[in-house]
Amino acid sequence: HPGAILVPCPRSTLLRQGSLWSPLRIAEELVAVGLGKEVQVLLERFKVAPSSSSAERGERPGIMTHLDTLRVVLSPPLLGQTKLVVVDDVITRGATLWAAVSLLKEQFPQSEVKAFALVRTLGLQPEIERIVAPCVGTIRNLEGEARREP
Repeated sequence: HPGAILVPCPRSTLLRQGSLWSPLRIAEELVAVGLGKEVQVLLERFKVAPSSSSAERGERPGIMTHLDTLRVVLSPPLLGQTKLVVVDDVITRGATLWAAVSLLKEQFPQSEVKAFALVRTLGLQPEIERIVAPCVGTIRNLEGEARREP
């Protein structure tokens, strides 16, 4: 939505000054081409979480880990109804995005909150039919574990 505020999804590590933050760069580029109104950093990681990308199967952090290590930053404050889109670089199962969206919905109940990931993993598939396959999906919380469809 061209009027949406894009919110970069925090990394699993604590953000250091000058380090690359891919979701921030992606959000900035989306705004630059008119796919959002502005970028606001409304979420931060205040405690390191295990990285999903380097975790073994079955060892990836669940939703509660992300809820316990993320928080909403109120600068600048949002007023009224707005559309928020949490932007991430890669979605694996979706636990980070589920937690990020949940925290924003709790803090800004009047806002519509969605998520966008540039790349989605496909798991252990023997063959990949298409490299470019955009989709719309859903992330569900099943007893603390994220399940992404598709």
